[in-house]
Amino acid sequence: PSGMAAIAAGVLIVGNAVRAWLAVSGAPLQAMEYNTFTRLDPIALGILIALFANRLPRWTSGQRLALAAGGIMSWIAAAAFNGRHNPESPETWRLAITHPVIALGSAAILLGFVGAQHPWLRNRALIYLGKISYGLYVVHEFGRFCASRFIHPSTLRGVAAQSLLGFGFTVLLAAASYRWLESPFLKLKERFAHVQSRPV
Repeated sequence: PSGMAAIAAGVLIVGNAVRAWLAVSGAPLQAMEYNTFTRLDPIALGILIALFANRLPRWTSGQRLALAAGGIMSWIAAAAFNGRHNPESPETWRLAITHPVIALGSAAILLGFVGAQHPWLRNRALIYLGKISYGLYVVHEFGRFCASRFIHPSTLRGVAAQSLLGFGFTVLLAAASYRWLESPFLKLKERFAHVQSRPV
């Protein structure tokens, strides 16, 4: 575990160093958005959480709620910081700041739920979101783009409203993808699978 933790820490350093270099050198927005090395934080933090999951404290319900709420607020704050001046094309240096903030917020949300046993987590709606999670990942940018056609965030409230609308679009698109695109392929895959997937 210590060796893997050192690798994860190194990955974090590399990700932040590359972002800082791109921001200082005035690299174009695409270099920051679509560069693998600028997207390493979530992988590294996920590794660290997995390595030390068994050593985490037993969070109280209030602590779990605070972690999740703090993570969500960091997302909203990062979106507001990026979109305040030019939501379509934020400056590269802004992305260099907000990428790690978003990654840390995501880690906080994950920590808030790791090991939780509350019956609410077995809610059918949440389970369904887990089933369509790949679609949520694939289409979320398009869902966000659709929302931006209706709401142009100039305030924190506007950012929150656009985020909620974008989430709604994303869920609808991901549900359609799961129903008419992914499900047929999953059924086809079962004919050739050697190890059956566990039911959700």
